[in-house]
Amino acid sequence: MTPLLTLNREIESNRGILGAIHTSDGTEVCKTLELPWQRNMRNVSCIPWGQYNVTNHTSVKYPEAFVVLNVPGRSGILIHAGNFISDIEGCILVGKDWEFMGHPRQLAVSYSKNALNKLLATYPTGFKLDIV
Repeated sequence: MTPLLTLNREIESNRGILGAIHTSDGTEVCKTLELPWQRNMRNVSCIPWGQYNVTNHTSVKYPEAFVVLNVPGRSGILIHAGNFISDIEGCILVGKDWEFMGHPRQLAVSYSKNALNKLLATYPTGFKLDIV
């Protein structure tokens, strides 16, 4: 049986969306950072609410990541390591906590590689993700 995780989008602004991924029993797995909603436009918007299959993914640019499958009107949506809102082109960043970092200050997640490695170790073949 494929595990079900929930991404709760907790704080939305025109600068980005801060969220958290939880297990079915409510345990927080990690924090998330996404682009703001821009009508699901490629490279500038988060993906729509819904339930998606997620599987592991590897590429030259992202040797360790997950890919979110069957996003309406979109492809190549990854869950990957990165810190800043400027690192996102429609994907989902994971981290241990939310931060304002960099110059100029921008939304970010900290310890992103640690959070991604935890997800990969816990769910090596993937999971279902319910975005609410």
